[in-house]
Amino acid sequence: MYFLAQLPGGRNADYLSTLAIMAQLAEEQPTLDEYIEAFQQHFPGISRADEARRRMRVLLSLGLAEVESSHVTLTFLGRRFVDDRDPRLLREAFLARIAGAAEVRALVVDLADDRARRQRVLDDPPAGLSSTQATLVLRWLTQLGL
Repeated sequence: MYFLAQLPGGRNADYLSTLAIMAQLAEEQPTLDEYIEAFQQHFPGISRADEARRRMRVLLSLGLAEVESSHVTLTFLGRRFVDDRDPRLLREAFLARIAGAAEVRALVVDLADDRARRQRVLDDPPAGLSSTQATLVLRWLTQLGL
């Protein structure tokens, strides 16, 4: 299981579009350094290379890309996502691969109000997740329509 980082653009970002851009940056199999440079050009708010590297790991966590021989390459799932931009691909990958995703979803599924969901996650995060991590997972679940 993998953990998440915030995407560039933070809470206001359209996660689907942001992930599509991040994945497209890997289409030509750049070196990791080239990828980070391109990432920072597309997301100028991320000025530090270490922060860009941390945030790009979301692609790795979701199984959209991998780093092999210091090159960033799209996986089969990543290529499908770039071609189709199908949010169902992300939903399935998210629930299957992200630590606490299914647990957070189960914790809030009976609540319709976003504030109540957030409060429940803050008050009682699933085992193994901090309230901050659980809140980030909840934000992703909301963005992905889960």
